[in-house]
Amino acid sequence: MRKSLIIIVLAFLSSCISTTTEKENEELNILNQKFIELVGTEWYYEPLPIPPMPIWEESTREDSLRFEKESAEFEVLLNDRKLDTTVLKIYLFDTLTTYRSDDRIERILNLENFEANFPVDTSWIKLIKKLKQIESPKRLDVSKITQTGNYTLVTKSEFNDTTDNKRRIGSMTMSRVAFSTDNRRAVFYYTFSCGRLCGWGSIVFVERKGEEWTIVGQREMWVS
Repeated sequence: MRKSLIIIVLAFLSSCISTTTEKENEELNILNQKFIELVGTEWYYEPLPIPPMPIWEESTREDSLRFEKESAEFEVLLNDRKLDTTVLKIYLFDTLTTYRSDDRIERILNLENFEANFPVDTSWIKLIKKLKQIESPKRLDVSKITQTGNYTLVTKSEFNDTTDNKRRIGSMTMSRVAFSTDNRRAVFYYTFSCGRLCGWGSIVFVERKGEEWTIVGQREMWVS
């Protein structure tokens, strides 16, 4: 009897460990599969110059002609973007963080406000609440994030180095992932900072079809 009980307990513990490992692997899979989609490819190209300043009513004919010329030149650059050949570096924070919500999200999580504020239906509410309940961050092995396209992941010190002739794109932080019980749905939060007045933070909703995760909606929680 005692031996049978021990076997049952060990089997239960083994099952729990297996489930935890599977979900931890899926956190990496999601980040790998969706990294490019989350960051975007706009930075693949050389930075555009500042667009021509609009002319005022008091502007002279010379001002108007100069504006037309500069606008035409800008449009040519816009329609013929050149790929940036320098190293495009991104700092990915080496910890999957917890999601710290605020009073604002509490107000929009109720049934009456949810669909007006989120691109998915109310069946996702329980996953957002589950995301909020995750209390422990987890170390992220950044070397396992390999599907980064033209971007190069670097350490914080490498990112802050302005003497290496590499282009700083931005820094990214991703939260832990909340999974549905059948592991077919998941929700996480991420932020991307690309400058003093450039960045955003979004809650992301994904669904798994086979081995692939698909983003079915995003909700920006802040933007600058």
